[in-house]
Amino acid sequence: MVTADRRLGILGTQTALVDRVSSEDLNRQPVQHLTEGLQSIPGVVVLHAGAMDDQPRLIMRGFYGGGETEYAAVLLDGVPLGALGSGVVSWDVIPLSAVREIEVVRGSSSALYGDAAVGGVINILTISGVPTPLRWRMAGGAYGTVDGSAAWSGPVGKRTASLFAGRRHTDGYREHEAGDTRTLGGSTDLHRSVGSYLSVSGLYHGDDGDDPGPLSGDLLASSPRASSPFFRFDHRASDLGRMTLNGWNDIGKVSRFSGYLSGETVTANTTRTLQLSPEFADTRTRSTDERRLLGSMQFETESLPMAWPQSFSAGVDLSLGHLGSDYRPVLMGGAAEYASAPQPGEVDVSGRGTRTAAGWFAHWEHRIATPVRFVMAARFDEVRDAYRATLPAPLARTTVTHRALSPKLGLNVSYLNTPRQVGNVYFSTSRSFKAPTLDQLFDQRPIPIPVPPYSVTVSNPELRPQHGTAVEAGLNHRALAAAGLTLQTTLAVYRQEMRDELDFDLERFRYINVGRSLHRGLEIGARLESETGSNAFVTLTRQSVLAENGANSGRQLKAVPRQVITSGVAARIPARLQAGLTISDVRGAFLDDANARRLPGYTRVDTRLESTGQTVRFSVDVLNIFNRSLVSTGFPDPSGTDVVYYHPAAGRVVLFGVMSPW
Repeated sequence: MVTADRRLGILGTQTALVDRVSSEDLNRQPVQHLTEGLQSIPGVVVLHAGAMDDQPRLIMRGFYGGGETEYAAVLLDGVPLGALGSGVVSWDVIPLSAVREIEVVRGSSSALYGDAAVGGVINILTISGVPTPLRWRMAGGAYGTVDGSAAWSGPVGKRTASLFAGRRHTDGYREHEAGDTRTLGGSTDLHRSVGSYLSVSGLYHGDDGDDPGPLSGDLLASSPRASSPFFRFDHRASDLGRMTLNGWNDIGKVSRFSGYLSGETVTANTTRTLQLSPEFADTRTRSTDERRLLGSMQFETESLPMAWPQSFSAGVDLSLGHLGSDYRPVLMGGAAEYASAPQPGEVDVSGRGTRTAAGWFAHWEHRIATPVRFVMAARFDEVRDAYRATLPAPLARTTVTHRALSPKLGLNVSYLNTPRQVGNVYFSTSRSFKAPTLDQLFDQRPIPIPVPPYSVTVSNPELRPQHGTAVEAGLNHRALAAAGLTLQTTLAVYRQEMRDELDFDLERFRYINVGRSLHRGLEIGARLESETGSNAFVTLTRQSVLAENGANSGRQLKAVPRQVITSGVAARIPARLQAGLTISDVRGAFLDDANARRLPGYTRVDTRLESTGQTVRFSVDVLNIFNRSLVSTGFPDPSGTDVVYYHPAAGRVVLFGVMSPW
């Protein structure tokens, strides 16, 4: 059962491809971060700006935010997780021990989830409310890495409660890359009966780490573990707190009212360098204070007076957020200036912004015949943004409002349904949209330039939402083979046209709406599972993401790989051991929109070997087992020279772990 349509449904009966990654799947493979658990899903690609597989950057169906925003709606137990100002997700907010499963909807999903669900939806579900014995894992090894997490849920008196915690430290593979994360969370029932439920949950997450920045090609060749002196002050520190009420109430036997109310605060201090040329950089510290209230209400029923079975749901999502932003200068200049050690100056750029958003949605499913499901869905979103600069000079409040209608039509047909085989095909057409973020609209960071007015901001309050139209079709087949083996295969083909995409105008040095692109792709996945828990999978992602206007029309968008193949196996072996192996092969990405420079392709192999003891288990993870020199992403010098900057990955990493039996 999955909740991709914002209500429980049987996997495979949706009008999109839905994937489910369980906690058992995460535990069997050499996975250190939540995003690594997504690599078994076709159409999902994860790049890393950090050498130790941190600072992940997600690509879904060819949509890539470059670490500045997300093109997927990411949820934590159904509540949006992206940052208010940028939409960027803190992927380590939940330790792996606390993850019950991850649901992934591939493809255009704005008809139910609204803004940002252009490439899909990822819903991280915790163990809250599900009785589970204590799960824990401690690991440590190369580059000063220490990682521990634990999670538990069960009865406390007459209530059900859960608690989880996690802590991770690493010295980093590269110079100036040390980092710490810490998480504490839990939930408890306030009320539980046959027809109603109410719970409260809390979450705290802290992140504190250095950022070594990208390396030029010359520095990378001399030492991939180095860090440019321009980035020696870069640092991030943030604290997130969230409280959520979640509940539902049955109305009769076939209707239900549900919803949540969540409040969060995020404070952050980030020192970030922009290297504007090989010999010139600008470093500033930004302090932000985000406060947000999120709420959702939904009604669903199966009692409509129609001749054939059907279901209907409708609801509204609400969000009210406030963002405060202050900038302080640190350093600006060349190598000589960056040899000093200054302290951040006084605040010289400051402002306050708000985002108010509401989305009304409806989903109507008709079962015209037993094997045929016809779906109509639509959502109307209104996003109202406002910002007022207070420094360097008070300015009038700027307000912009964006509205979007996102409809969807879909058909799912069960072509086979026997005790041993189940098969479904689907077809859908939909529209999606992504509103510009508060930072893209109003960020005041001044960028120094050598001509009047001598500084500019890349933000642009005249930006419009990006819109897309998608058509896709797919197949989901599950078969019970001999010897207790189950084979599941999926296939999807899609075409998605985008307009008003954001691009960066070098002449005006700011974001503008000029882009049009065409996303086409083929996604194939196969997974074989045994009754004993052993499994094997292989996926193929072929994606073509082409610009449709401008000087680079017909060329592949930068940083997006054309082909990704992943495979893995987890199986018991003699001597009470279990082994897991994953292989990722990534090819066909370009460094620039002109497609003049290719990003080198790579193959990475990770493995896990663990004991299968009854009381405690020991593990050894070897990441990048062949010690390959890997670079998953990069970019050309913004000033136009031949210099290219890269984000290198670590070489071989060995980690030893001890854990509870899962």
